[in-house]
Amino acid sequence: MSLKIRMTRAGAKKRPYYHIVVADSRSPRDGRFIEKVGAYNPMLKADREDRVTLKKERIEHWLKMGATPSDRVHRFLTAAEEGAMSEKERLEVQLEYTNTRLKEILGKLLALPEDKRPIIIFQADEGPESGFYRATRHTTFDWADATDDDVEVKYGIMNAWYVPGGQDLGLYPTMTSINTFPLLFSRYFGLDYALLPDRVYAPKRYYLNYDITDVTDRLPSLREN
Repeated sequence: MSLKIRMTRAGAKKRPYYHIVVADSRSPRDGRFIEKVGAYNPMLKADREDRVTLKKERIEHWLKMGATPSDRVHRFLTAAEEGAMSEKERLEVQLEYTNTRLKEILGKLLALPEDKRPIIIFQADEGPESGFYRATRHTTFDWADATDDDVEVKYGIMNAWYVPGGQDLGLYPTMTSINTFPLLFSRYFGLDYALLPDRVYAPKRYYLNYDITDVTDRLPSLREN
């Protein structure tokens, strides 16, 4: 039996109230459940502590039993835990959740018969922000003066592809995201698309997005070997 931790509606018309319950994932949303493990009252103000109540020990028990929280319940759990977590711990939890969801989604796609598998492009748009950047981006931060490490963390990205048939499309180490579709259309579909120059630009200041500086040659991942 696949278990889900989710919300089920109670309360009167126009005065919603939700129980947070553990239920068989096959059961209707407001149908039978195994155990109540919390409640959510959207009629209360957002700063009320009792707007969301959670039986943490019981929730932890069911999580260990393999229950998965709905996206909304996951947000409640994350918000409740954030106050006791360091920034590093919050990032680790986010990464673990993201990686789990990606494995689930990609696993289902790759489990399809080969003739039904889609093209998969797993690509980030940018990386995380350093503490120094977040602290000074509204005032003095200038990407032209940033360290190479800061530039790499922010603008170095993951770029992984799967194409049906396993064709080698010739992805190359210095490729930037601007050539994602030109390369796909020309080398996989055989269309007439020329590749564009692989360059990376960063705004000099947070509020001046069109005042840019070229940082391509400062990214170790894009330097020619």
